[in-house]
Amino acid sequence: MTKRTNKMRHPPFFSGTGDAPARDYLTKDGAQALAAKIRAAWAQVGYFVDPVVVEVAPGRDRRALFGVRMPELVNGLVKAP
Repeated sequence: MTKRTNKMRHPPFFSGTGDAPARDYLTKDGAQALAAKIRAAWAQVGYFVDPVVVEVAPGRDRRALFGVRMPELVNGLVKAP
């Protein structure tokens, strides 16, 4: 078995957002706030990522739901150079 020695630095991962009280990240403002948190977390470990806020679906009452996409990430990690 080969031991991996090239560990990539990454921000800590949590199963939730850690916000108290919880935020609504499906609104445009919430998705923009989440994108800023993601950008800041990766910047702390030395990477630049540019999360993109996109409309993902029509919500109730025909109000849009938003999400965050990250083209620079593959399976949650920065693409290898």
